[in-house]
Amino acid sequence: MSLITIGSTSESDGVTYYDVNITLPLRALTVSKRYSDFGNLVKLLCEDLGISLGEFPYQLPPKGSFFTSKAKLVNERRFSLSDFLNSVVRDRDLQNRPAVHSFLQLPSNFKFTPAMFEEEGISDSKFLIDESPEEIDNSQWLKYLRQVKSALAELPRGDDIASRSAAREHVNKYIQPNIQKLASALSLLNLTGAIDSSQFSQRTSSLRELLNETERLIFKRDVAAKKEGSPHYAFSKKQKDHAKETSSTADLDNHQLLQQQQQIHKDQDQEVEQLRKIIARQREIGETIGREVEEQNEMLDRFNDEVDASSDKMKDARARAKKVTS
Repeated sequence: MSLITIGSTSESDGVTYYDVNITLPLRALTVSKRYSDFGNLVKLLCEDLGISLGEFPYQLPPKGSFFTSKAKLVNERRFSLSDFLNSVVRDRDLQNRPAVHSFLQLPSNFKFTPAMFEEEGISDSKFLIDESPEEIDNSQWLKYLRQVKSALAELPRGDDIASRSAAREHVNKYIQPNIQKLASALSLLNLTGAIDSSQFSQRTSSLRELLNETERLIFKRDVAAKKEGSPHYAFSKKQKDHAKETSSTADLDNHQLLQQQQQIHKDQDQEVEQLRKIIARQREIGETIGREVEEQNEMLDRFNDEVDASSDKMKDARARAKKVTS
């Protein structure tokens, strides 16, 4: 299920309007937009990002041709524009920019959050670039770079053994191969003159930062894991915590005791992580409800003002009516 769908259209003065349906927590919105409004959105986002229209990672459907009927063109655009908007709101660099919120007419205090997409199973953490370096053009390169950044942000962040292992596997299997392919494609784009020297330098820096962040993430966890898994660390922690010998540990040697402690820590980490997710989800729901209540209060205040204004008008009308009849 997508957050945004375009299920119907309408026409006014020869102009087609697309009904954009937005499904949000606790509410749903519908806004009508012309095709040109989508183009203006792309222009505003490009200005905000400091890139050209050709470098924008998500493309709008073409304007059509003379041989395509209007009904067929509109129907094809409905799906293409829906995919375009869903790609924009899922992009963490774009989803909460003012131009996007203004286009969708979202409340001023609304924010897209990763939790909104969790139930859809949306994840960029497992993707490999299919194209060869020679096939990656200028705009595709930027799109793939953003996907790799998003994939790195979605890596498991826990310090338990399972999380460290999963993060290392994702990096080795997906992140690093994609970075290598982007580096090769960038060299080709530079050699063929598809990008200028400043763009090449900027993108090289972006790849270097991405690679450094990946190495820091894995290296830091590996050092922590080695320290935690050493017998000296386990013995020091046991002494520090003044652990008492029990019947379940009396017959265990140091290696078995260490394994038991690591398993206990792993189970505790998993329980804490599950609890953290539940608390975060509850907090998000609470904040959403709070924002909804504020919006409803504002609507009630405006309604009260309109009722007062209507009452005053009725009083004036009755007074004038009395004058006419008297």
